[in-house]
Amino acid sequence: SVTDVEIFQYNLSHHFLIDFYFKAELAESHTKTITYRNVKKVNNDKFCSDIKQGYAKLPCTTDMKEKILGYTDVMTNVMNKHAPEITKTIRLVPHAPWFDAEYASLRRQRRRAEKKFRKTGSEADEADYKHLRTQTSTLAQEKKKSYVTDKLASDTSSKNLYAIVDNLLDNDKEVLLPTSSSDITLANEFRTYFTEKVNKIRASIRQTSESQCSPSCSGISLLYEFIPATVEELKHIISAYKIKCSPEDPIPSFLLKENIDLFIPYWLDIVNLSLDVGSMDGLKSAVIIPLIKDLGSLVDKEIYKNYRPVSNLLFLGKLIERVVDSRLENHMTANS
Repeated sequence: SVTDVEIFQYNLSHHFLIDFYFKAELAESHTKTITYRNVKKVNNDKFCSDIKQGYAKLPCTTDMKEKILGYTDVMTNVMNKHAPEITKTIRLVPHAPWFDAEYASLRRQRRRAEKKFRKTGSEADEADYKHLRTQTSTLAQEKKKSYVTDKLASDTSSKNLYAIVDNLLDNDKEVLLPTSSSDITLANEFRTYFTEKVNKIRASIRQTSESQCSPSCSGISLLYEFIPATVEELKHIISAYKIKCSPEDPIPSFLLKENIDLFIPYWLDIVNLSLDVGSMDGLKSAVIIPLIKDLGSLVDKEIYKNYRPVSNLLFLGKLIERVVDSRLENHMTANS
């Protein structure tokens, strides 16, 4: 119950201060433990030098798995040297993306003016405080309006526009997952289910012999090998699809973008080896995210078949896939 209710007017605004007493239990603040690398403080010259020295020491090999392991080891060791992983616990607070340095500075000025007015009680200090209070409120509204306007103007496609509006209205979709005793148990159960599903699909595909795949029409050529990629081709693919990394990638996208001319020759070396030997060994791992197929009320979130696996692949794996895709498309166009 609420007791000792008092109402005060301090002549600071058109609002009144209501003072009262009631007994309540304070909710615990939500925290989470995060692991990150401070990549923005990396000395780029030394970072690039260590990458060059490390990759130059790798032995020449035609084994795709060995090549990827060597690349990953060099990149991981350099990252651990220049931007070691940091683990800390943070308190979860509401995020205000429009809150910038200009607004923070004006808030500090308002706070100082309020303290000074409360201390002196003079009319001049009161006027200064009220002026800064009005300025702060006006700036906050302008910042919010500008942020929303820029967000809506940044992408005009209907799909992305709905996503932006949902985000601005804080209509984030709830993450739906089956009930489980632990995250590890749930991950293992999903792995077993998706593995069995893929194996069933593979078993249902009818096998064909090489003789059945021979062209029946004259003028159609078989694709026996892939043409090697070039630096220009990789740059074109990266420009079109951008650099998007998986959590399993040894180097984050920020540093790859900053030093793309350094990494392109290494990627070209790996891509052409993959095309030559016809292997993706070392690049077959992915971060799998189970997403429910429909958010309707009739979907049972406890049934695994109602989920579809979304794979977050390694960057090099996606790069090789796009090179191969261009080869297949050119071949089919030439033989259509």
